[in-house]
Amino acid sequence: MMVFVAVFSAAVGYWIAMCQHAKRTDRAIAKLDTLRETIARERLLRRLGEPEPLK
Repeated sequence: MMVFVAVFSAAVGYWIAMCQHAKRTDRAIAKLDTLRETIARERLLRRLGEPEPLK
C-alpha cells in the first residue's frame, strides 16, 4: 500500500509539473506570436511606404 501511495504521489507531482511547464510554454509562444505580428505589421507599413507609428 505504501508503494502505491508513493507511486501515485510521484505521478501527481509529475503531472502538476507538466501542467506548469505547458503554461509557461504557452505564454512564451504567445509572446513570440505577438512579436511576429509586430514585425509583419512593420514590414507591411514599410512596403506601403507609410511612416511607422510613433510609440
